[in-house]
This record gives sequence, C-alpha cells and structure tokens, in this order.
Amino acid sequence: MPDLDAALGYDAIMLVRDVANKAGTTEPDKVADTLKIARYKTPFKGVTGPLIFDRNGLITDTEVFIVQHDGKEFHTVETYQIPTDWAKVSQNKLEDEGTLDTLPTGVTAPAEEQADQ
Repeated sequence: MPDLDAALGYDAIMLVRDVANKAGTTEPDKVADTLKIARYKTPFKGVTGPLIFDRNGLITDTEVFIVQHDGKEFHTVETYQIPTDWAKVSQNKLEDEGTLDTLPTGVTAPAEEQADQ
C-alpha cells in the first residue's frame, strides 16, 4: 500500500497537471494565479483531500495536524484549522503557552484578511 508521502507526492503532481491544464501553460506566474483563484471556482481534490490556496499562495481551508512519535507510534499533539477560527482560540491559552507572539509571519485574523480581499 502507498504511504502518506506517496499520496502527497501523487497529489502534488496531479495538482500541477490540473492547474497547468486550466491555465493553458506552465508559466509560473499564470500557474500561481490559477492556483489562487481555484478556491473560488473548482478547487483541486486529491487523494488526500482538497488542496486550496489563498491569495498569498498558502494552503487554506484545511486541517493541519501536529504529530509526535514516542518511539513506538505516532500521536496527534494538536490540530489546527486553516484559516484559523479566531473565535474558538482562547486568548488565555495562547498567552499561557507563550505562542501568542510566535504565530507564523503573514498570519492575519479573518477580519483583516477579508478587509484586504
């Protein structure tokens, strides 16, 4: 059976093929633009699920899982929804964990992102 890496590799190749066909070219700027607007048209659905990108080219509308291996098996440590549902994120939890100031560069709250669109 194919493993997760094989499935992700397959999805990556199929995504590039799909976008190149939609764009009618493999020119990088046109491929990037086609990826960014695909979320408003027909997003690509791979074997690992839908692959949707925001206007900055970052993956969005998906779940991210942080996993840890304890020497015997993998355990899910945390899950995140992208874009983040800021109403569900506890301000105190972020402050307690010390992650409030360590969010990735370019991450904005939904209201700010919507204002820019």
